[in-house]
Order: sequence, then structure tokens, then C-alpha cells
Amino acid sequence: MFPILALCVILSTALRPAEKYLGSSIWVFVYAAVVFGLLALLRISFQTRRVLLSKSFVWSVVAIFAAVSAYFYEAADSLKNSMQGQDQDDCTIIVIKQLLVLDFPYDETSYFGNPCSPLFGALVPYIPFVILGAFFAANSVLLLTSTWLGFKLTRPSHEFALTILITLGIPQTLELMVNGSDLVFIGLGVLLLAQLMTKAESNSKLLIWATILAGLLSSSRVSMPILGAAYLIWLFFRHKQRVLPHLAIISLVGLLPSAILFIANPDEFSPLHLVAKSQSLVPGPWYFAMVSATIMGFALGARLAKSNSDAITFLSVAFAPHLLFLSFGDLVFNRQFDYFNWEGASYLMLVTPMFALVIARWLLRSLGDVVSLKKKAVYPI
Repeated sequence: MFPILALCVILSTALRPAEKYLGSSIWVFVYAAVVFGLLALLRISFQTRRVLLSKSFVWSVVAIFAAVSAYFYEAADSLKNSMQGQDQDDCTIIVIKQLLVLDFPYDETSYFGNPCSPLFGALVPYIPFVILGAFFAANSVLLLTSTWLGFKLTRPSHEFALTILITLGIPQTLELMVNGSDLVFIGLGVLLLAQLMTKAESNSKLLIWATILAGLLSSSRVSMPILGAAYLIWLFFRHKQRVLPHLAIISLVGLLPSAILFIANPDEFSPLHLVAKSQSLVPGPWYFAMVSATIMGFALGARLAKSNSDAITFLSVAFAPHLLFLSFGDLVFNRQFDYFNWEGASYLMLVTPMFALVIARWLLRSLGDVVSLKKKAVYPI
């Protein structure tokens, strides 16, 4: 059932773009029909799978996607001149520039007057682009890098090929890429973390990189320490003898930089405004339901880790519940099903690449017997 839930979450991300750019959420049914049609085509046609899931085809799609994103960034960014668009990239640039001159980074607001929320982990990959004045290329380069690493870490390659195609097939992905949102990096980072955790089972040298990445991602947003907690649960059951040194690494990479900034100026540490915002997104007893779901996710994740479940299933269960509550809570309680203004849909970007991998595995593994009959040619790509 979980792959079906993952597919429903991915389809729901099309509701806001359909309402915003096409004028009606009804278009989501057209999108769903296209998605189901393509998935059905992959199931019934070996030749289609061989072509669409080849590295050359996927790299072509990724390159085009990256080029389009970089090209249209300036147009999207110029909307701030008329007080439109979104200000996530604006905050990232402001905070990094303040840090580079050794000034407190959270005492300025975006052009909308919003307090800035990205923490240290969300800033690190964007620092070179701010220094070079090339922020338009940031998400494109991060996408290309994530794709390269994904293929390096995933065997067979067709599994990651379908994952990245599903991720790029989500309209919201392009929207956030063009807008310079760091949520794209975080979502791809969570996917990469799951891949590193999987690979570390057979290559323990990769565990240190998984821990460093977990630390960065955990310190990217106020709500992301939940990812760090989930990762430590996995470490406890799978690499118990390494928990303490890796906890020190996560604390050093993830906790310490933000803790120093908070201690320096707690009154103006603006990322904490997201705590109050989350309570407004999921009000009253539903907030406690979200907390309970998060704790249950940890408990079930512990069982999965103890039973040697794969990392992608573990992270999906242990990390995703609170994000799903926040996103759909915003839609139900704050927006009253107004898809056009459903800002909480952006939070789903943090889990959709991971959910795309869940769907890819489910679909391709169900074809195992079919593939073996095709002259034993298991996707020669």
C-alpha cells in the first residue's frame, strides 16, 4: 500500500500548479492520466523501458531541465520588482552575504518583509554561487551533481533513472527550481542520504559521508532535526558501535553552527518563527496528532531498522509523517482547499524524490519475472 500512498502524494503536488497556471485544479486529472499512461507503458513495453530508462536519455532530460531552470531564473527573480514571486532565494542570498562579512545573518528580512528561515545546512551548497554572483545556476548544478551521484550509488541504474524522471515529471519541481528554492536541494539530499545509507551496508566507508549529509540536512530548517533523529535511530540498530562518534559528527556539522548564531543573538534568530508557523498550519488537537504521528513514525522506523528493512522504506516511515501533516494541514485548515494559495505544497518537495524512488522500486521489481524472460537482458543500459 505504501507505493500507492507515495503515488497519491506525488499526484497531489500538481494541484497548485494546475490551479495557478492553468486556471483549474481539474487539470490534475489530466496529469494523473498521463502519469498512469506512462507507467502502464513502462510495464507492457520492454523496448520503452530500455530507451526511457537508459542513462543517455535521462542525462538528456536532466540537462534540458537544468538549462531551462537556469534560463528562466532571472525572469522569475525579477518578479520581486513588482512585489510578486517568492522570496526563498532572496533569503538564502541575504543570509549568506551577511555571513560572508561576519555580520549576524538573521536581522534582515526578505523583500516581502518575511523573516528568513534557512539554517546553516541549507546555505552551504549555495555559498559558491552567491560568491560568484551566479545564483541562477545553483539549483541546476545541484541537480546535475545529484544525478551523477545517484547513478554512482544505485545499482541497477534503471532504478535511479526512473526515480529522477518521476521527480522531474512533477510540475512543482520545475517551479521551485526556477524560483531558486533550496527545498529542491534538501529533497534531493534526502534521496541521496537514503542511497548512501543503503550503500553503507556493504561499504562502511560511506557511512561517514552519510552522517555528514544527515547533519547538513538536519540543520537546513527548524523542522529538519527530525531527520537527524531518524538517522540516529537507524544508526543505533544497524551500526550501534558507531552511534556516539557519529552523533558527535552530526552535532558538529548540524547543531553547532546554528547554536552559535542563536547564542549570539537569540532575539533576532528568525528561523524559530517556523515553530509558531507550524502550530498555525496544524492547529489545536491536530498539532498533537502530528506530534503523535511523528513519534509513531520513529517507533515504526525503529522496528524496520531492527528487522533490516531497506533505508528508503525506513526514512519514508520515520521522517515523512510530520511533513505530510504540515503540508496537508496548511491546505485543509489555512487554505480551506484553496489550491492556488497552497504554500504548504512546497514542503512535499522534501519527500517527493524519496517517494519517487519508492514508486520506481515497486514498479520495476514487479517486472522482475517479465525482464528475466526477455533473453535475460536486465535493462542493458
